[in-house]
Amino acid sequence: MRAIIIVVICVIVGIGLWFSQSSGPSSNSNVATETGSTTGSTKGAESLNSSPDSSVKGPGTTGSSTSPGQQNSEDGEDGFNEDIQPATAVYKSADEALEAIKKGAVDYDDLILEQFSELGENCSWCDKFYTDVNEMMLASDTNEDAKSYYAEVLAISGRIDNVSNLISAIKNAPSDDDAD
Repeated sequence: MRAIIIVVICVIVGIGLWFSQSSGPSSNSNVATETGSTTGSTKGAESLNSSPDSSVKGPGTTGSSTSPGQQNSEDGEDGFNEDIQPATAVYKSADEALEAIKKGAVDYDDLILEQFSELGENCSWCDKFYTDVNEMMLASDTNEDAKSYYAEVLAISGRIDNVSNLISAIKNAPSDDDAD
């Protein structure tokens, strides 16, 4: 009877060790990527554990020499940039913002989308901008990828008018492909 209990305990401990080892390296590689390590090693994870402020830049960190649409060389493999400024700080007019959205739609630029996710309350050009984006999304000559990008700009705005425009565009779409 004692031998069975010891065997069961050993099996449980073995399974626990196996699960901890199988989940351990994946979490270290994620931490290494988040710290900006471009080598893919766990060195970034070790430096994160030893000095958390040394390799991670928080939001609001100043001194970035890149423009809002460019990637910083310290951003890591996926190009994630934590110093993204809101669109109201970057663009001075609806036309300027619209040009950025058109350029972003070409290669589905997530950094530009991130700029428009939190505009702030002092946006004098936002109404005209969102009206123009809605018109471009509904235009028949706009390709599907660009329509999807424009729809995402409207969706991330969080404005009730924009979301209702998206819903009505889906309901009134001439075909199922257009609705998608």
